[in-house]
Amino acid sequence: MAKQVLGINVSGSADQWSAKKRNSNVWIASGRADGARLLIDDLSPVQALAGKGEPFDRLVALLTGLDGFAAIDAPFSAPRDYAASLPVLWAQASGLPHEGRPFGRGADLVELLAPDVGRHGVKVYRACEALWRQRGLNTPSTLWSGPGGGAGAAVACMTLLLMRGGPVWPLRPGGAGAVLVEAYPAAQLFTWGLEPSGYGGAKPKAAAARARILAALVADHGLVVSEALAAFCRDNADALDAVLCAYAAKTMADGRHPRQLPAVARSEGWIVVDETSSAAGRGPLLAATAEHRVRRQLDALLAAMGGTDEAAD
Repeated sequence: MAKQVLGINVSGSADQWSAKKRNSNVWIASGRADGARLLIDDLSPVQALAGKGEPFDRLVALLTGLDGFAAIDAPFSAPRDYAASLPVLWAQASGLPHEGRPFGRGADLVELLAPDVGRHGVKVYRACEALWRQRGLNTPSTLWSGPGGGAGAAVACMTLLLMRGGPVWPLRPGGAGAVLVEAYPAAQLFTWGLEPSGYGGAKPKAAAARARILAALVADHGLVVSEALAAFCRDNADALDAVLCAYAAKTMADGRHPRQLPAVARSEGWIVVDETSSAAGRGPLLAATAEHRVRRQLDALLAAMGGTDEAAD
């Protein structure tokens, strides 16, 4: 039976959540995990959600009533050295001054958790973020509110987590509503051997990159999407990121989430990616770029062992 999944691209800018905002970068992909396929039924900005109240509150209501899995592109926590108690951290983040906003400011979170480190904070990382940085991705820091920082999105997400209640993997079991999981589109692209950067913006090169990513998702990773929704992905990187997030939700729905996590993940959270190379079961086992990378790693391993790669051919 197909299971309902959501992918949510979150913003730390309160303006992007305004009901009057046009061209918001907060997008939600809604669909179903059906075997090897990810069927996307709807793709829209948060302002299009049904219901009463502000868009942020409508998203909380959606997640509370959903029987399925939802993946969010935002940090769920902070490094353990700066926030030992997760329930306290979420309460603190949610309790920051809102001043008419749906959530507090990233700078206030930095000031709360690391008051003596300077204007924009400090670039320190959770274990899951450090892992992806070691692999070459420029993950944002929860405690950095300057350019490219993750503090604003973290405040938005942690406020949402506290308001929604319910299960948050692997941080909080039990409760009603969708199981929430942390996603990171760049990590998903990297895992599949696709270029994880350069697809944002309106320039022709970025648009071509989005088209290549979308084509790979359809051909190699089981994406089923109408032409109208596909056009959103080709035109808008935030819409495409929401679809990429949905793969993390599908991974949870399929029961393929990581099962051996470091202990720190229970307080810091963990980023989930779909590690299947070809969910659709078509084409080569690996995309060409991924195959080349694996081949180089194998060659290096064989060289270190003093052997050859004849047996691998």
